[in-house]
Amino acid sequence: MLKKGCSYLYFADVPKEVVKFIEDVSKSNKCVVMSRISPGGRKNILRFIWLTEINTEIEHINPKEIEQLSYDLEKVIVQNKNIFVVLEGIEYLITHNSFKEIFHLINKIKDLAYVHDSVFVAVLGKSTLCKEEESMLRHELNYLGDIHGNN
Repeated sequence: MLKKGCSYLYFADVPKEVVKFIEDVSKSNKCVVMSRISPGGRKNILRFIWLTEINTEIEHINPKEIEQLSYDLEKVIVQNKNIFVVLEGIEYLITHNSFKEIFHLINKIKDLAYVHDSVFVAVLGKSTLCKEEESMLRHELNYLGDIHGNN
């Protein structure tokens, strides 16, 4: 059981694993998702923001606009206390920004989740980061393991 006010690190290497995780979470929680996976057909999600470089009518944000991304997440967390926030696509964000910038973003979301009695889950591919970067995230976030229950 994930606790309100806590933040977690979750590993999933295959997009359909991430989609299943998001679907499971959104069944019983108000959910905000920022993801690289295209948003088609998502149900029960309060807000879905697609991480993409293209201009589209679908709600989206360019991964290079890290300050706007931070602002948008802060706004939705403050306005909708007691929600579930999923950030997937960290690898994609890192390719457009530095790890340090994304690490600061993750810490900000973690703090907002704590203050506003929400749950934050950062979803990441298992072999994405170097050991030092992964260690930094594991230090900041509660580690959930991966989709298969492995630690």
